[in-house]
Amino acid sequence: NRYECGGLKLLCEAKLCEGLTVENAATRLVLAEQAEADELKEACLELIKPNVAAVMGTAGWKDVMAAGAELMNEVMAMLAGATTGGKGKKRTADEAGLSAQDAEVEEMRGWKMARLREA
Repeated sequence: NRYECGGLKLLCEAKLCEGLTVENAATRLVLAEQAEADELKEACLELIKPNVAAVMGTAGWKDVMAAGAELMNEVMAMLAGATTGGKGKKRTADEAGLSAQDAEVEEMRGWKMARLREA
């Protein structure tokens, strides 16, 4: 965000989502929160929901607890099926001011989420 490298951020976010596992989901959730990476955060939460006991047993879960009450509240609300009125708003490439190449990356994000939902 700091250096306005939106396309690079999206590529990194997509790669982090591809390698998402029970072992690294909690750590990547904290990273997603810090980097304001909404797709990564959503992917982490989707993986955590059916695997919450296993994720809570990982070393990364301590990072989630240390990240603060807001993130913990969001995780708890997701597990309960409630909405938190989160601050993240999904934007189109045009709204975000991304180039055509960056728009392609944004389109790939949709493919990635579809693949995660199928798994």
